[in-house]
Amino acid sequence: MKIGVAKNKKKVFVSLYKKNLEIHPIWLRERVNNEDLLDQISGQRLYDSSDFKKNLKIKNALIKKKSLNVQFSDGIKSNYDVDDLITEINKSLSYRKISLWDSEIKNIPKVIYKTNIFETKEGCDLLQKFYQYGFTIVKKTPSEKNFIKKFAYSIGVIRPTNFGVIFNVKSVNNPNDLAYTTRSLAAHTDNPYRKPIPGIQMLHCIENRSKGGFSTLTDGFAVAEYLKKKHHNFFKLLSTVKIRFTYVSRDTILENWGEIIELDSNGFLKKIRLDPNLNHRHFGA
Repeated sequence: MKIGVAKNKKKVFVSLYKKNLEIHPIWLRERVNNEDLLDQISGQRLYDSSDFKKNLKIKNALIKKKSLNVQFSDGIKSNYDVDDLITEINKSLSYRKISLWDSEIKNIPKVIYKTNIFETKEGCDLLQKFYQYGFTIVKKTPSEKNFIKKFAYSIGVIRPTNFGVIFNVKSVNNPNDLAYTTRSLAAHTDNPYRKPIPGIQMLHCIENRSKGGFSTLTDGFAVAEYLKKKHHNFFKLLSTVKIRFTYVSRDTILENWGEIIELDSNGFLKKIRLDPNLNHRHFGA
């Protein structure tokens, strides 16, 4: 990614996706760092963006080394650090840093657990791999009960559900969810009936006495991208039609509407909601 100036010096561009995209003058104007326009203690603006003229333009722009100098049509001049601009643009495009994968994935993201892992480089690598691939396998974790809760709190805050803080996946009598049975489950996302739907989920295998019971992973974003390229009509249908997901038990009623493939305001993938086993009205015990 590079920041550049047009030949007439009246436009600033960012090179992105093999194209030169113009940076709007107002976007740059909102980011001036002149001392007389910012509070020197808080760094907050001393002006209101609504006062900008609609036809605000760039009169002159020049890049020298790592500095972008811009003179606007309202008389304001400002210098920008090119690297800072690139960093901010990159943050808004963080979804592009993900890696889609399928069954032929070669470098499965794995890490060996150790005490206080998130105070080490390995912990940083774990989180980076998670955000890149959508999952990470942590090997050799302690088999003690409730360890997963301590592990989760070392990353962030746990959001309890109607199932409690921890959902124990095991076979029980009179189950109110298929996860409490010995049945195999197809690829799915948990709790699509919840609002908001779960973000980061953690599974901790303490002991498995039965044969089989293997966990499988599917990259929902990779499937969505495949549909977009090969079956665009299906992709459009799944990304525009909202479905009602419902869970009902004796003491809980949960309902949420959403697309199976949810896109953000820019049209990029945001969420996947899919549970082939879930009925429109799931009646539990």
